[in-house]
Amino acid sequence: MSIPANPSPIRDRLGTLLRTDRRIVAAELVVVFALCFARPFPFSGVAFLLAATSLSLWLRGLTWRDLGLRRSRAWWKTALGALLAAFLIAVVANLLLQPLVERLVGKGANNSRFDNVRGHLTVLLAWLTAVWTIVAFGEEMIFRGYLMNRMADLFGKTRTGWVSSLLGSALIFGLAQISDDVYLRG
Repeated sequence: MSIPANPSPIRDRLGTLLRTDRRIVAAELVVVFALCFARPFPFSGVAFLLAATSLSLWLRGLTWRDLGLRRSRAWWKTALGALLAAFLIAVVANLLLQPLVERLVGKGANNSRFDNVRGHLTVLLAWLTAVWTIVAFGEEMIFRGYLMNRMADLFGKTRTGWVSSLLGSALIFGLAQISDDVYLRG
């Protein structure tokens, strides 16, 4: 069997199946779910997920822009809101929650795993870049952008379908976070 000179008929056929056949959509979601727990090396789960989800988008003739990744006209409002939210979260976590948890548990947090970062600005910046790029951005694109839209394709793009996709993606995200925690603890 020879490969056709123009591979677009194969892409078109796969894309059509990925867009229209709910069994194929469900199978794709099972694969993505399984990839949430594949980690041959740190952060690799997100890398595999981004590759798989990007392939699915390409086969269906879509881009990340179709899932909402575009520059906002009021980007500065978003950036300002994010800075304000980060500040509020830091204040609440450090001034209210941390002392409360330390009092309830009877001991402080063990941050010894970050000892190699203390006093090394370049190491800190490298880790922040990796975490913000791979984990934060990647997870948002996968779990909020891709997975919610794909689950809505399966459940129907109705209010019930979107609520189901929100709850389903939140559940999968939570399970993946628990798996990450177990993986990192070894």
